[in-house]
Amino acid sequence: MAEIIYLYKGDKIDSTNKEPRWLGIDDLKLFNEHLVLCGQRPLEFEIWNKVYAEGTMYCLMFEAGLPVARACVEKYSEEKWEVADVRVAKEYRNRGLAYEVSIFVLNYIIENGKQPTIRTEEHNIPMQHVISKIGFEILE
Repeated sequence: MAEIIYLYKGDKIDSTNKEPRWLGIDDLKLFNEHLVLCGQRPLEFEIWNKVYAEGTMYCLMFEAGLPVARACVEKYSEEKWEVADVRVAKEYRNRGLAYEVSIFVLNYIIENGKQPTIRTEEHNIPMQHVISKIGFEILE
């Protein structure tokens, strides 16, 4: 499966919804609750600790107290950081949560003076719609 890589050249975007919450190293239990809600296996502390040691930061969005959507910022270069690992639990999709959690991370990247990128699989049409709505352009 081929990935499509996108670049964002715009300004910050105003959020129209409640803001997600950044997670810290002590929030593994909460993150694992989200993973289970998404049908994924929980992470071990060693993996979670390694992710944070590398500078990756996760956020979660909540509905009715449940962690239903996530995204992270991957700090992969001095110039560009990626909006990454965007995921919404199946029962909560089509409510704009992927958009909201993505612009939360996008705005953080812009506030830190980096150029935002994002990528998705070529078959992931719903995420491509989110990416387009935000204003990312395909990186040639």
